[in-house]
Parts: sequence; structure tokens; C-alpha cells
Amino acid sequence: MGSGRRKNERKKEPERTALGESSLKSEAHPVGAAIDRFVSELCGLSRTLPLALVLVAALHQNESNEYNRFLVAHGELVEKTDKKATYNVAARDSEQFRRRMKAVIGARTTLSILPRTFVAALVSQYDCFLSKLLRHFFEERPELIASTDRQLSYSQLKSFESIDAATAFVVEKEIESLLRKSHSEQFKWLESRFGVTLTKHLTIWPTFIELTERRNLFAHCGGVVSSQYLDVCRQHGVDLTDGPALGDQLEVSQDYFEQSFRTILEVGVKLAHVLWRKLCPLDVAAADEGLGGTGYDLIVQEQYDLAVALLGFGETELKTHPSEEEFRRIVVNLAQAHKWAGRNEDCLAALARHDWSAVNRVFKLVVAVLRDEYDEAGNLMRQLGKDGDMMESSYAHWPLFREFRETEQFLSAYEDVFGTPFQEVAEEASELVLSETNDVSA
Repeated sequence: MGSGRRKNERKKEPERTALGESSLKSEAHPVGAAIDRFVSELCGLSRTLPLALVLVAALHQNESNEYNRFLVAHGELVEKTDKKATYNVAARDSEQFRRRMKAVIGARTTLSILPRTFVAALVSQYDCFLSKLLRHFFEERPELIASTDRQLSYSQLKSFESIDAATAFVVEKEIESLLRKSHSEQFKWLESRFGVTLTKHLTIWPTFIELTERRNLFAHCGGVVSSQYLDVCRQHGVDLTDGPALGDQLEVSQDYFEQSFRTILEVGVKLAHVLWRKLCPLDVAAADEGLGGTGYDLIVQEQYDLAVALLGFGETELKTHPSEEEFRRIVVNLAQAHKWAGRNEDCLAALARHDWSAVNRVFKLVVAVLRDEYDEAGNLMRQLGKDGDMMESSYAHWPLFREFRETEQFLSAYEDVFGTPFQEVAEEASELVLSETNDVSA
């Protein structure tokens, strides 16, 4: 969708590309699909809250305006200062006055409640995601559930039609029991049950714990700081030096929500990959492919710091990479994320940690662009040619080429390879996408 070819002449895209967009194979894997959905849900919440706040703020402004107009029209001004005005309202208008005042208070309260609700939704999506992961791993590795100490009564056993039904019941109860624990207890359980280390190098752990404890306050105490919140935060290294005191009211700023979104996504995806590789070692290649695809999708959405956190984790902390090509996709996307985040030195350092002398021309092109070696990149475009491993649509849409597309080296090489100026193709691609979108809408 978006190539420069005629509608009936579009060349089929290959299943894989150098930068790691998700392929059909990774999307079909249950764990990969669960991760994709989890990331999509969290990104959706992140994009939606600012829009929702704008709508509620507009509602609050409208209700306030209506309230003020009512007072001017029906009230008697008693006193006015720089900060407030006091009115008397006749008894016949009191019901309408109370209704308008409640509307203003309700809209103002919603402005405070809405961000808390979205934070709670982030944690709820994480809990749901963990449940899906565990259900899959228990299905794939039934011996894991066999080691549980959960017992069934004779009457319970008689109620099941088969061993599979009894097993499904035990799995369900095991997951329910885990999710009733605190999030720190859940991690201890996972480490013990599956023999993995989860929090040792997880620098974001204190932030995760504070977030989940704050969610509990919103759910049970209206956001008022409790002694339990303070004790748990201190136990897990949360810096409370300038933090809240007992009885304080916690709120959610836009910065806090964005930090919460990044924290939940990072912890959830990292946890999934550690468990995936530990419990399903034959799936490591699919896991690498999925991680590269997740990182690329975050780059497309301009979530560069998140992409760095996940791809850096893949480069340095995940030790087994059966496919050298998949691993290199992780590395070049890590370098690209650093570049677009304004950290060009980190981009070059990521590339320098690896030898690129024996890679294919697509990777050589990618590395040349990341290093701003545009003359070399133009030559590599010509060597790859029109029917090579690089598609027209990739040149037009990959974030990697964002700055390179503006250079004379790119424009010249593109016209040499495809026989048409790049701008003409880009415009046709836009028209084609619009046309396809209209067809779907119809």
C-alpha cells in the first residue's frame, strides 16, 4: 500500500525487511500477538487521554460560562473582589442555580478523576496481559502446572468431564491466585516458579512499584496516601525524599501519566520476553523477530526512549540470538531510535559495537544512512537496483530515510534506480493510500 507503482502493478512486499517490521510469522505466534496487542492498547490509552482531557476541559469551560451567565441574569450582586463575586439568588431560581453549580463541579471533578482512571487502566491492561501470557505458557508446558500444590476435592474431580477440563480449572485458579497478590509478590512468584531473574537489572522497578501502589490508592482510598503505600515504596527503593506524606492527596499530571505509560509498557514487554525465551526455548528466533518489530513500531510512533529501552535490552541482556540477521535488525533499530531522540553519539556507539564489514548491501545501506555517509548510501541504492531487496515503498516510508530523503544524493540515486523523480512517486503513493482508505470506509 503506498508504492509508486500503478494500482494493478504493485510489487508484492517481501515478508521481511532490514528494519524489522512485524512479519506474518511473528504476528501468528500467540506470545508475539499478545505483545503486539498489549503495546497497541497502551499506545491507544496514551494517545486518548490528552484528547479526552481537551473535551472535558471544554465541557468545564462551557458549564462555567453557563453558570456565570445565569448568575448575571438571575442573581443579585452582593459583593465583588479581585478574586470572587458573591450573588444572592431568588428562591424561584434556586433549583436551576444548584443544577448549574453541580454541572460545573462535576466537570471540574472529572478533570481530576480522568487521568487517575487512565492510570488504573494501564495497570489493568498489564494484569490482563500477564494473565494471557501465563495461560499460554501453562498450555505449552503442562508440566509447570503439575508442580503446583493446589489440590482438588473428590467432588470437584467428579464434576470435570476430562483431565483437560480439570487442568484448565487448576490453571485458572492458579492465575487468579497470583493476580490477587501485590505486584512485587507476583514477581517473586514468577522468579521462584520459573527459575528466572526478573528485577536484578530492572532499573525502572521502583517506578513500577510506586505506580502500582498509587493505582491501589486511587482504587481504594481516593488517592490519599496511606502508611502501606509509604512502607511498600520504601521497601523497593522508591525515592520519597521530596515525595508525599501520610494523608496527602495524590493526583496524575500529564508528565506522570506519560511516565506511567512508558513504565508499564517497558516492564510488560521485558517480562514477556524473559519468560518466552525461558519457557519456550525453541521460539527464540520468533521472539527476536517480535522484539525487533516492537521496537520498529515504537520508532514509527516516535516513542524513541521506549524503543531504546526495549532494543537495548535485546542487544545487551538477552544473550541468545539464533539468527544473526534478526539480531542486527535489533541493533540498527536501536541506533535509529538513538538518532531520532537526538543522541547521535549513542547511535554511532551502538553501530561501533558490531562489525558490519560482511553484511549484505541492505544493512550496509542502513548503516551508511545512520552514519550520515550519504554519498556511500546513494551508491548502495544504485547497487541494490530496482528489483533488489529494497522496495520503493521502503525508501518512501521508512523513518530511517527521513533526513536522507531530503538530500541530493538520495533524489539522484532514486531517479537513477526507478526512472522517475521521487516526488512524483511520493505523491502517487499518497493518492493511492487515500483511495484505498476511501474504499475501506465505503
